[in-house]
Amino acid sequence: MREKILIPGLVGASLLAAMTMAPLLASAVSSITSATIEPDKTGLEVNIGTATPINTVGTDGAFGYGVLNAGDSIMVATTHSGVLDSELQISDADPTWHNHYVMLNTDQGTVPAECAGNAALGGARVEVAALTFESPGEVKIDGASIKMEDLPGVFAGTNALTGAGQTFSPGTTADTAVLFTLNPLFDGDVLTNVCVENITPFVAETD
Repeated sequence: MREKILIPGLVGASLLAAMTMAPLLASAVSSITSATIEPDKTGLEVNIGTATPINTVGTDGAFGYGVLNAGDSIMVATTHSGVLDSELQISDADPTWHNHYVMLNTDQGTVPAECAGNAALGGARVEVAALTFESPGEVKIDGASIKMEDLPGVFAGTNALTGAGQTFSPGTTADTAVLFTLNPLFDGDVLTNVCVENITPFVAETD
């Protein structure tokens, strides 16, 4: 659906290591107050509690929650209107919550200067490099909580940036939840980059 192919960069365990060395940055959306990550019958189940009810109608902009996995990608749930990148959306205006497996680009030489730096990464800029068009597992919003369940450690799907088949392997090792906001960049009406900003990690309880 987009023409520009981004370059995968540092993800998973390396991203987490960078986060632990810098102060956190408060986000405009509801902060994480609790998180658990544990195995379920098909992979992982993630439960995140937030300070206030989670917006489901798109009026808080583009943002999401997820977990930092040790593999080549991370597991996230997002909401946004204006960009159609999921099988669960009926149009680009649909803010329906959906899951993605996401590969990130943290190469400061290729991440656009328009992306805001993340305090939790020592000011590093981050963008989406690849993400699934499919929504692996399930996501459920209930007031001030979000649950992601049945998240497999390996998922063969479609890269929403290129339309090509791609395998994402986040694995099932994770101990940190994360909050973030999204800042899409356009060339006219063509989406070229998606900045990941306001990254705020939260150490989760694990089983």
